[in-house]
Amino acid sequence: MSRMTEGRAERAGMTLIEVLVALVILSGSLIAMGNFMGKFAHTQRRAAIHSDALDLATDVMDSCQHDSTYAAIPGDWTKTSTISRDNATFTRATTVKQIGGAVTSTVNYYIVTTQVVNSQLVPADTVKQSIVIRPF
Repeated sequence: MSRMTEGRAERAGMTLIEVLVALVILSGSLIAMGNFMGKFAHTQRRAAIHSDALDLATDVMDSCQHDSTYAAIPGDWTKTSTISRDNATFTRATTVKQIGGAVTSTVNYYIVTTQVVNSQLVPADTVKQSIVIRPF
């Protein structure tokens, strides 16, 4: 007697339920992967913007530190500028504060602070750097 006549046929493929379960698992995996890729791209963009802001702040610090005239530092470096870089716009503000410097003072140095802000960064990610420059 053949198997067909025993009342149960041999399976030749997948049932509709098995196909639907496989589709649900595959769909869930693809949605999770898409969510991960979106967050990854956002994080990469934020890191690139933060890196550009850090470069802009460091450029000012290095240039100011190597200025050839100590007395000209406040006039040359106290300013605010807007810079476009890599499809992002940054606002860079540099301030110079003199400590001491009077004839009777025993100390004389500048504190140069640069703050770089981008509208795509949250305020906590704003880059701020300071250096101390003594007379040379």
